[in-house]
Amino acid sequence: MTVPLHFSRNRYASGAKQSAFLDELLESIANLPGVAGDAAGTIPPGDFHATNGFRIEGRPLLPMARRPVARQPPVSASYFRVLGIPLLRGRGLSDTDTANAPPVVLISETLARRNFPGEDPIGKKVSVGPKAWWTVAGIVGDVKTAGLAVGPEPVIYFPYRQSGGIDTGFLGDNIGILVRTVLDPAAIAPELRERVTRLDSNISIGEMQTMDRHLNQSAARPRLAALLLGCFAALGLVLATVGLYGVMSFLVRWRVREIGIRLAVGARPRDVMRMILTQSVKVIFAGVVVGTGCALWLNRLMQGLLYGVSAADPRTFGLAIGFLAMVGLAASYLPARQASAIDPMTTLRAE
Repeated sequence: MTVPLHFSRNRYASGAKQSAFLDELLESIANLPGVAGDAAGTIPPGDFHATNGFRIEGRPLLPMARRPVARQPPVSASYFRVLGIPLLRGRGLSDTDTANAPPVVLISETLARRNFPGEDPIGKKVSVGPKAWWTVAGIVGDVKTAGLAVGPEPVIYFPYRQSGGIDTGFLGDNIGILVRTVLDPAAIAPELRERVTRLDSNISIGEMQTMDRHLNQSAARPRLAALLLGCFAALGLVLATVGLYGVMSFLVRWRVREIGIRLAVGARPRDVMRMILTQSVKVIFAGVVVGTGCALWLNRLMQGLLYGVSAADPRTFGLAIGFLAMVGLAASYLPARQASAIDPMTTLRAE
């Protein structure tokens, strides 16, 4: 469950005041029945602070427009455990990373790969302000902060208790609480709201939502597009099946005399059926070859709608080709049966 909190800049003019409130709130929520973990961070987790430039110690000072950029959210030490973001190298944040401790940050895998190629970023220092330098303590897994359609962006995670080195220290208007619970999230929502208002009734609480709902909202448009494309694809499959059945039926009617003669001179019904199905297989094969080439070319336009699979995924293409081939053979089977059941004497007398 995500609990957005909107702090008044008049009452919480500094990050220290926000941090003190968040510390007390996290401790209060952790004692609730059914709570498996709680953390502080931006709400929703993908809606990080704006991308800002940063500096790397020991490298030339670049103009603002050319500096590397990263998302820079303040988070609690438990943020990564609650959201399941893995620690890849180094150490994670801890409760001892307070304002009196040496400033440390965690960086995402993408930032480490882009800005420290061939280097070990652990122990290096970065700066996002005019003076303070922060030591990289660890590297964590990537998060798609800008939505499913966009690749992972570089992220620098700051301990919210050490926020004094970030500009004015104000943590921001979109920070809040994330609670992992073994109970129904809707059942625990009233208690979460009560714990917040008990500490400060002047704090505005935004709409509480589950992470599943956040994900569904971010995927709503791609899902609608996928549904529409799926409906058009199903309609296209029906039209192709009807069309193939009609073509093969016409072919059988057009060759009735030939088929009758073949049967009259000794051809067996199964030979006629094999002949019709063989012609169908040739048509299907040609369609598969042309269709696969067109699909590979058109899939570049659909790349933004695909998640966790490439535009040329061999398994997907294999299943689609196999399914379409079976549909084509099924559409050809009935005309082939009709051809094999032709009475040669009736056909020759009619001619």
